[in-house]
Amino acid sequence: ECCLFHSVGDFHKWRRMIDDQPATGRDIAVRALQGIADFCNSVTCRHQALVRHFGQELDNCGTACDVCLNELDLVADPLVVGQKILSSVYRQEQNFGVDYTAKVLTGSREQRILENGHDQLTTYGLLADDGQAAVKNWIGQLIGQGYLEKRGEYGVLGITGQGWKLLKGEETPQLLKPRRRTKKTRE
Repeated sequence: ECCLFHSVGDFHKWRRMIDDQPATGRDIAVRALQGIADFCNSVTCRHQALVRHFGQELDNCGTACDVCLNELDLVADPLVVGQKILSSVYRQEQNFGVDYTAKVLTGSREQRILENGHDQLTTYGLLADDGQAAVKNWIGQLIGQGYLEKRGEYGVLGITGQGWKLLKGEETPQLLKPRRRTKKTRE
């Protein structure tokens, strides 16, 4: 039995430590860290992901990981959520990153969004009820499942061939529901 504990805060802490290191090897370390984050946030068979990392193939484990055992709390209509996100990336002409896209989808009034006219997009504010953290997480999951990719030096989002199939309703992603924070009580 294996338990994996992770948080977004851990990712950011490690990213800052990597950024403080000399340029030699930094890109490799960032890719490795992103790979770990993708694994933690993925909704594909854990065994399949591990085997693939070592250059082998496995359909899926069937009944040995949280994904295959259906222990994940998934979004009720992931196709619609995925289409909203990819539609926004498309309407932004695939020129912006994760944070910016999440802000557009949640209806941010940030000056840059207003200056770019993205408050006039049909996708503006479509996921306002879900919050930026959930939308950023879903974007990460869509990247991990191959529907979106980060391109170039600045990591702008681009729609993949698989992503176009999602937009047409030919494929459906799996998206995790955001975790609800519980209030800590002092004893």
